[in-house]
Amino acid sequence: MYKWLIVAIISIFVLAFSFRQCTDTETYEDSSATIDNVIDTKDTIDVGKDLEDSPFLSTKRLDLNNIEDLPYITADTSNVVLEIPRIIDPVPNQILKREGYTLSYNKTTKCANWVAWKLTKDHIDGIWSRKGLKYIEDVEAEYPRQEVGDWKINPERYDHGHMCPAGDNKWSKLAMEQSFLLTNMCPQHRRLNGGDWKELEEKCRDWANEYGEIYIVCGPIFYDGKKGTIGGSKEIWVPDAFYKVILCMNDNPKSIGFIYPNEGKNNPMENYVFTINDIESKTGIDFFYTLPDNIEKTIETEANLTIW
Repeated sequence: MYKWLIVAIISIFVLAFSFRQCTDTETYEDSSATIDNVIDTKDTIDVGKDLEDSPFLSTKRLDLNNIEDLPYITADTSNVVLEIPRIIDPVPNQILKREGYTLSYNKTTKCANWVAWKLTKDHIDGIWSRKGLKYIEDVEAEYPRQEVGDWKINPERYDHGHMCPAGDNKWSKLAMEQSFLLTNMCPQHRRLNGGDWKELEEKCRDWANEYGEIYIVCGPIFYDGKKGTIGGSKEIWVPDAFYKVILCMNDNPKSIGFIYPNEGKNNPMENYVFTINDIESKTGIDFFYTLPDNIEKTIETEANLTIW
């Protein structure tokens, strides 16, 4: 009797212990899964943050109204807007994206701080002509801004100086039309507009044809603030000079810069050559900053027209 009772008690203890072990194992397995999920979630968050900050991210969303949010450099630069600079000095800076170019509008000077575009071999020619096109007000620009009638108050008879030239926009009807927006214009000495500056524009098209694509940024320089103006009370500032910087990424990357005084002289192109660093110091603009540091530092000290 007692023997069977002892056996029964022992059996109950064995069954209870076995059940507890099974329960503990399942609980442990569930806990492990929960911990794994927490770790996975944490890793996902950290990786996401790391990717957001990564200099190799090529899928960062482009916000052209925030220059600091432009894409970072990638290994092959194919997904990077190389031509877009950033402004160092605190000036009015409204970003306007157009079919053929992007610009930074300054409502104080009523001119662009910079105009930037990529010029490709496919864009140097096309069926669309400037014939019959008129200068038009850019209604997206902040007030105060240039209006068509302002140019009638122009005693020195400055030309509408295209920053992104019409000749670079023959590839698209819309691009050609938008090249005549007044935000793309600066008061420019007519002999410069039709002379040395035009020669540089044509040379850029030659380079785009030769190298396949180049990156261009240009704009006005005001050395000592406002001097001359047109437009009467609207006071569209007349630039002291114009800059243009050019980058080529084929084979060995190279760049070159130019500064043209806003006057009607006729000089060889090499007379206007400057380094990118020189132009950055005069404009307060950081050009081609998305390049890897070693490339940027090298090319921005170059001022050699012969390698082009």
